[in-house]
Amino acid sequence: MIQISENAGFVAADQFLATLVDVSAKSALIVFLAFIFSFAIKRLSSSSRSLVWLLAVGAIASLPVLAVIYSPSPANYPLSAPTIRQAAPQAQYPGGGLTVLAHIADAAKPESRSAKESGPDYCSLISQAAITTSVPNQAARAVILLWLVGALLFALHFASSLFALGRVYRSAAFIRGGREFALIEKCREAIGTRANVTLAFAGPDSRITMPITWGYLQPVIVLPISAKEWDDGHLTAAFLHELAHIRRRDWLQQLLGLAVCCVYWFNPLVWAAVGNLREECEAASDDIVIRSGMKPAEYARHLLETAKSAGDNPRYAIAMVRKRRLENRLRYLPRTTRIALRHTLSGPLQCVRPRS
Repeated sequence: MIQISENAGFVAADQFLATLVDVSAKSALIVFLAFIFSFAIKRLSSSSRSLVWLLAVGAIASLPVLAVIYSPSPANYPLSAPTIRQAAPQAQYPGGGLTVLAHIADAAKPESRSAKESGPDYCSLISQAAITTSVPNQAARAVILLWLVGALLFALHFASSLFALGRVYRSAAFIRGGREFALIEKCREAIGTRANVTLAFAGPDSRITMPITWGYLQPVIVLPISAKEWDDGHLTAAFLHELAHIRRRDWLQQLLGLAVCCVYWFNPLVWAAVGNLREECEAASDDIVIRSGMKPAEYARHLLETAKSAGDNPRYAIAMVRKRRLENRLRYLPRTTRIALRHTLSGPLQCVRPRS
């Protein structure tokens, strides 16, 4: 009975490894198709491109679930006598040790012993099968262990970053009135969202340097302490952008991306897909801000001013600006934006080619 359990584990290891390889190949195909389709609709809105990447990441996330639902269990593998006799001359047993045990039982029958001279030598077949099956199964278990360790480490890393948001929330000073509260109410009407947003300034010991948001049922917007010195235009740009993320439910999309990265941590194509989803979400939020009535040149100026003070913010909150992605976002603003800013700003915008 102990031998049966061990060999059943071998079968499960082989099946798990095959499933892992299968979903990895399918995820690469999905990303490749998403790249092609996103390029084909590059002149459409950022919302359309973000939807493409959201569907791609969602399909990648569903692959392991579908594989578990529709894959056969090791107990359902056929072990009938005709199958065993057909596999015997090959000295290799796809079913692992369970097939070998069935051969032992078959060889122990009187009719099998009487035909020993004319039949195959089961003792030599069993020894050869033990050699050919033990090494691959050990390799499969090693690969599975490596994947599990990587997935666990990434999950712990993501969880610690999410817990950091809890510390930011507990140390924040909540805003119940005043200039900031009145401005965000106007911005909610301009964006068209009814979300009950909690607004706060970051705590004195916090390293928050730009507006960030997170949450779904009770979304939170945290402003840096320096925002107390911002003018109304800068605050309005920040509120419109973060409220656009809330309206689009980008926080849930980001959590989906984190979960997918935990499972496919070894696949750079999946990381690229999640990164493209995040970038298109930012561009789609920028589009919403522009459609709400803010002038593109003014909005771009506020983005650059915010980027100048960007520091070490919580990684998995939705920040107003990420320096390394700022140039890509500005490219999707109208051509008039760069023309208006060319003579007043230097730096990243000088090398930005706007979308025609």
